[in-house]
This record gives sequence, structure tokens and C-alpha cells, in this order.
Amino acid sequence: MIDTEKKQLQIDLEKSRVRALDALGIIGSPTPPEVEAVVKKIKAHYDIPLVSIAFMHESFTWFMVKPYRYLAQEIPKSMYLNHTEILRDLPIIVNSMAYNENWKKHFLVTGPPYMRFMASTTIKTKAGYRIAQLGIADVDSRPDFLLGDADYLVECAREIEKLLAI
Repeated sequence: MIDTEKKQLQIDLEKSRVRALDALGIIGSPTPPEVEAVVKKIKAHYDIPLVSIAFMHESFTWFMVKPYRYLAQEIPKSMYLNHTEILRDLPIIVNSMAYNENWKKHFLVTGPPYMRFMASTTIKTKAGYRIAQLGIADVDSRPDFLLGDADYLVECAREIEKLLAI
């Protein structure tokens, strides 16, 4: 496949993903209590202060669950930590954000809450569109957090998909 065809395919897939997200009518809706209960389980399981559920649209990220109370409910897509990683199947783990070239200058790392660790996984529709990310973060680095440690986070993402009937 030549580069222009590949680029067009990516554009078409992104448009389809955004249409699927729009069709759900989830952006702007309140967080269901059952989802809040899953968030509490995640915090307890990982002993972690920050959990987020972020839906990525074309130009913005909307938080069903904000990781940090002073963060706006909606931010430009480019400001979200993982805005380019929505198409990744494997969880993302950044053990020490302050020393990672991709993250060390991000406003949530250089300023409150001074995040040092984060991990996330995708939330998908039944059709397989990756529409959101479930993430955890901490103000302390977690150098021993490995891919297998994210298994519970992935399980919780599947549970949230069922609860939201997506």
C-alpha cells in the first residue's frame, strides 16, 4: 500500500471512530454510579489517587471521570496525555514520567498534580472502535509496574464497556 492510500485509510478510520463515538451520545452525560463504583475499585486495587475515563473526539478530550479535580471536564485533544495512543491495543505504561522524553514537559507533570506514573488501556465499542481510555496515575514513580500489572485495569475497561452498553 502506498503512503497516500495508507494515510487516507487512517483518516477514514478516524472519521468512523468519531462517528461511532457521536452515535453513543455519551459525551456530556453524567457518570453512572456503577462506573463510579468501578473507579473506586481501581483506586483501591492499585492504591492510587488518580483515575480517569477520557473520551477522545476529533479535537477535544472529554472526561467522564477526571483524574484531577482542577482539570477541566473538556480539554483540547492535544493536551491529553495519551491523545495519540487511542489506536494501541496494549496498555500504555510510563513508570517515571519526569524522565520520559514524551511526557516530562507535560503540564500535569511539571505542575499540579506533578504526575510521575501513569498507565492506561482503551475502552472500545462492540464494533471494536477505540473511543476512550481508562487511566491511572500517581504522584510517585512506579518503576516495578509491569505489563502484567495492567491486567486488572484491562478487566475494568471491559466491565465499563458493559456498564455503558457500548
